[in-house]
Amino acid sequence: MPLLHISCKANDGSNKCFVSIPHQLHPQNVIFKKSVIRTLLNGGVVASFDQTSTLYAQLAKGKTSIFSNQEVMNSDDMNAYLPLAYNKNTVHSESDYHIAFESGMIPSNFEVNFYDHDHIPQPFIDATQPMLAQDGKLLAVDLYFEISDITYSNADK
Repeated sequence: MPLLHISCKANDGSNKCFVSIPHQLHPQNVIFKKSVIRTLLNGGVVASFDQTSTLYAQLAKGKTSIFSNQEVMNSDDMNAYLPLAYNKNTVHSESDYHIAFESGMIPSNFEVNFYDHDHIPQPFIDATQPMLAQDGKLLAVDLYFEISDITYSNADK
């Protein structure tokens, strides 16, 4: 099965990651396989009540989600957001999943926005700021999806 790997890395300090793939993909069966989340820890420790958490990823083209509200539903009113488990006190959190769903059209360019359970944007580190002031911020997030077909959609031909 083909693999769609979305790699988001430290940027300008925002919660946005801009993704570009060679061409758009038609609606198809998608299996979310794995997330790898790396955060910055400079010796700081997150409060014990806040160690494990969920990071929500919104994959969208403009205001249109790649996943419909019927495909990903959350009790936290984060519908169409993909939940990612991680531990804030480690620099590397890796989680395996086997979540199958039908995607909409996957455009060749889209963005991934990251939020916590309170809808607060979770930013990547800002390379222009001192590292010591950025404990707990995101360094990188990698998402791995198994897809049915990697061929061009009809709109690309």
